[in-house]
Amino acid sequence: MTGLIKNSTEKTSYVVFKFDFCKSRNLSSIEGTLPLEFPEMPSPEKYQECQTGFEKVMDSLLKSKKMTLVESRKYEEDVIHDNRILGFREGVAVLDVCADKKEFYWSDFKENEIHNQPFCKVIIDNRPNKGFLFVEESRIFGGKRGQDKVVALLRDNINRVANQYGWNMVISAKLPPGDFFDAVAERIKAGCRPKAVVFSFPRHQSLSDAPYSLVLQLQMQHSFMECLNASKYQVLYGTDKGEQLRLDKANRDIAMLVNLCSKEDYGIKVYYWKGPCTSSRSLKRTKVKISDVEIVALVNGDAVCCDCHGNSQFALINSLDVILDDLNGYDDEVI
Repeated sequence: MTGLIKNSTEKTSYVVFKFDFCKSRNLSSIEGTLPLEFPEMPSPEKYQECQTGFEKVMDSLLKSKKMTLVESRKYEEDVIHDNRILGFREGVAVLDVCADKKEFYWSDFKENEIHNQPFCKVIIDNRPNKGFLFVEESRIFGGKRGQDKVVALLRDNINRVANQYGWNMVISAKLPPGDFFDAVAERIKAGCRPKAVVFSFPRHQSLSDAPYSLVLQLQMQHSFMECLNASKYQVLYGTDKGEQLRLDKANRDIAMLVNLCSKEDYGIKVYYWKGPCTSSRSLKRTKVKISDVEIVALVNGDAVCCDCHGNSQFALINSLDVILDDLNGYDDEVI
């Protein structure tokens, strides 16, 4: 605890994911008995609930103090990730999920190991006809796809329960609209001037996804990559100081190269004279800003109003409704 009080207008960036429960099998009458974790619901009712949906069981998980989150590792021991369910109100839960970090320091001429457990915040919206995860944007779980690791960890462990009831949790990332050119155009409109672009090409066994006009050039580079045991190579185009790089969508060659490198295994980044770069990888995830104060209010049970129009008494839940309305029409990508 730092003792610092966050500004009431401060917001944190979250990556948005959609989750659904798909029926994987029908339960037998023998399987309709309650597991010990859920003693509060009678067996026949639990059995009936599980035939029509998994939401009630999910609610039971979120009403507890923590979840069991085990990460299976192929050549290492399994890692248990500590976590805390801070609050659960009106179908929305807020929890902290800890990463397991090993750090080393020297003392008395010996290397000592300590375990550090930084955490990222997760909001789970399990209300009827919702089903969304909001994962704090951070590098605690590694790289720009650390949020994917968090949701995979949640999915795999929730499925350990869901599978017992004949359900399977499927999680999809919400993809932002527009293409790479649109994202760069937005930055230019905001006053950022491009200074360089970097194209990244993987070492594929097959070049079937590349246009024929590029195949010969890529084959030559792949030969060098094999000699160097490299997994990818990059091409950088930059301009002189004070000048602006042109990324013209109307130019067929440029459009073809940008579209190719926007694919999953490739990569493209545009750098500006001021501000962060635009990368094809970052455009694969939709990010939203959520108020820190509204999160704390829900955790503490501080209602902000009593609305006669059917809105929630919690500002966070009302804000989530506005965010989800704005996400209508966004495509999904199963992870």
